[in-house]
Parts: sequence; C-alpha cells; structure tokens
Amino acid sequence: MRLVADLPRTPEGDSLVQSVASSVLNGGQYLHRFNNLLEQAPERLRQPLIDAAFDFLRADTMDDPQRWIARLSLLPEASRARGIESIARAWAEQTPEEAIGWVASLAPGETRNGASAAIAPSGPRKMHTAQRSGSPRWPPEPSGTAARDRWSSPSLNNSHVKPGSGR
Repeated sequence: MRLVADLPRTPEGDSLVQSVASSVLNGGQYLHRFNNLLEQAPERLRQPLIDAAFDFLRADTMDDPQRWIARLSLLPEASRARGIESIARAWAEQTPEEAIGWVASLAPGETRNGASAAIAPSGPRKMHTAQRSGSPRWPPEPSGTAARDRWSSPSLNNSHVKPGSGR
C-alpha cells in the first residue's frame, strides 16, 4: 500500500491506484478487514478503497448491513446512490424482508427507485414471500409507471395461466 504514494498523478497512475484498492480487498474476500485497511491506507488510496469496498459487497461479504449504511457517509455524494444499491442488493440476498423494509424507508425518488431495482434480481418469488410475511409493500410507493408495469408483467405473474393448462 505504501507504493501508492510513488505512483504518478496521471490517469494511468489513478487507474493503478484503483487496481491496488481492488487487490488489497482481494475481490471482496477481505472486506472483514476493511476498517483496518482503511486506517492503514495512504490518503490517495482511501477513496478508491472505499469505492471498491462498496463495489464488492455481496451477501457473503457483507457482515452487518447497518455498519455499511453508516459507511455511506464515506462516499462522495455523487456515489451514494450506487452505495445504497450495493447495500440493498447484498442485504436482499441475505434477508429480503429486512432489505425491503430499509428500501421502503428511503425517501421517494431516484435513490429509492435504484435500490428497488437492485433488489429486484433477488427474484419475484422472494418479493411475493416478503409481502405475505407482512413486510412493506413491494415495490415501495410511489413506484412510478415503469416499476408498476415491471412488477405486473405477465412474466412475473401467473394470473394469465389457465389452471391445468400448463400455459
């Protein structure tokens, strides 16, 4: 990590710093050491390390969603929506009901819509199960026409299938 200070302050040098940040986290396998790595990182490596950490968040690398929510303040304002999406996606893989509740608590707008979309790949079945279990409505209202259409599309809804027809 100390070699980062010797890298030139050029686009190529900045790219190398980002590569070092990704390597230090070993594809996310060292996220459990994030706090220690961040403390030891030279100033130039700190922001790329924070960015890489959010990029590597997955269900198997995110230990505590609340800790990552608190870390959102480490991201520049322009990157926070992406960080929120990363948390939502990883959390939904662990406990979809809790992730849905958190996303529903976000202020309406693009950030919440992005987090809702990040959770969607977790699967419509999980979302339906979360709704039955008393979790907040999914997607959170107001959801907008595009989201409403997505969640009511025939591919996610078997209401068009005739019983016993298999079609």
